[in-house]
Amino acid sequence: GSPFQVRAFTKPCWRPAGSIACAEGEGVLHLPSGVCVQGDCLFVYDPRRGCIQVFNELGGESPGAFLRSLGSVLPADGSAQGLAGLVLSRSNVFVADSTRNCISVFCREDGRPLQVLGSAGSKEGELRCPMGLAVYGECLYVADSSNHRVQVFAAQADGTFAPSQILGLEGSGAGQLCSPCAVAVDGDRVFVADAGNRRVQVFRRSDGSHLF
Repeated sequence: GSPFQVRAFTKPCWRPAGSIACAEGEGVLHLPSGVCVQGDCLFVYDPRRGCIQVFNELGGESPGAFLRSLGSVLPADGSAQGLAGLVLSRSNVFVADSTRNCISVFCREDGRPLQVLGSAGSKEGELRCPMGLAVYGECLYVADSSNHRVQVFAAQADGTFAPSQILGLEGSGAGQLCSPCAVAVDGDRVFVADAGNRRVQVFRRSDGSHLF
């Protein structure tokens, strides 16, 4: 069987609950590099396979069973080794590719490519080594690591996403960032893992102001 597996643990004592992997064919994992759970489904992106694969969660019916692949949404030649983030919304799958400096957007149901956000650069809407992602409402939050900021892309009326807000700027002072690697949103607060400054900073979501 495949030596590459996704292990699951059961709360509250975090006992091993099982493994998800297939020996061959559909569902085989070559280099699982990120996971995201929503509803009863586990989404796993695998740059070696060049796709995102979807499995039944271990607690559901047919636990760990392969459900579908979201097409060849990633380069299958091994060039997508810089995949750094995966997040889901109600209708989309977002994948951060830190080597190609972009965010790929796919239809959650059938894996159709919908849009590529960003290109290499430091202007608004451009990215350099995007890392962690978060979704809140109709907005996508991106830890734009080598630009030392968080960029926000908002959904438009036609279903595409466009840059709408920037949080932080390079530096070590309050509200300044150095190589942010992860972002999370809770209500009106945006939490940023400010890796280069060895701290977590919090911004107000509504206006981008620094809280603490």
